[in-house]
Amino acid sequence: MPKIERLARTSAESLEKNTGKNWDYWIHVLKKAGADSLTHKEIVLLLKTKHKLKPWWQQIVAGGFEVYIGRRNEGENAKGEYSVTVTKTLSVDQKNVWNFITSPEGLAEWLTPMDAFKVTKGSVFEIAGGVFGEVRTLKVPTQIRLRWEDADWPKKTVVQIYVIARPKNKCMFGVTHENLANPRIRERQRAYWKAAVERLSAALKVKFE
Repeated sequence: MPKIERLARTSAESLEKNTGKNWDYWIHVLKKAGADSLTHKEIVLLLKTKHKLKPWWQQIVAGGFEVYIGRRNEGENAKGEYSVTVTKTLSVDQKNVWNFITSPEGLAEWLTPMDAFKVTKGSVFEIAGGVFGEVRTLKVPTQIRLRWEDADWPKKTVVQIYVIARPKNKCMFGVTHENLANPRIRERQRAYWKAAVERLSAALKVKFE
């Protein structure tokens, strides 16, 4: 039975299911490798090169380790900024989920842009309430990176969208909103993205199940 049940809002069970090892293992391995003295980027690189973790789990494990050693608070990065992650396993395969979330029909569910736009690198969008954004990175069929600028916030932020294939024609849809100024905004965005993911999930069920 693992001693560490949850870090970085990720359970030991979920971590083991997706990386093959639980939190106790990863904390031990990283401490043995001297990760206490490494930067976040260096820990991520270690997890990528030596342990072959995928990008999503590189960030989860690195962030959880830094919370464990007291370097940062839950959801806080090395710059004192906050992030929030919302995930959901969907009973639809990666290809269909990707095609749906980048279609006008799917965008209306999770992104809700005011006007139609095509998901291509450099394309811009606006959301009701004074939110402006731009597609900065597009890695078909796994990742979309967005610039997210709220008129009421002191700085621009980043939204990462992940579609990760799972066995039995399932996939994990994940949203990480980074560079948030404080815990209050983080909790606001947690509720925002939870609602968006639930709308997407419901629409996918109607379309594919």
